[in-house]
Amino acid sequence: MFMEYAAEQELQSSLGEHVEAEVEVEAITINVDYLRPTTSNGLSAAVTLTKQGRRLAIIDITAWQNNEAKPVAKATCSFAIIR
Repeated sequence: MFMEYAAEQELQSSLGEHVEAEVEVEAITINVDYLRPTTSNGLSAAVTLTKQGRRLAIIDITAWQNNEAKPVAKATCSFAIIR
């Protein structure tokens, strides 16, 4: 859920810069790879907009705790862009 939210916010931010009309985004697929256990500390995420077209966007997310070099999860999300 955290990674999906981070991806959605990045996409909304990207769309806001290029599109004047209101657009909605809807998650199509979310593939998460859990790499190591987490603790109750907060998570941080790096989001990369891999591809954005008129109707589809692909976003990669990496989440970590304490050390960015040791990710706890990686995900790829596909979003439909609804105009």
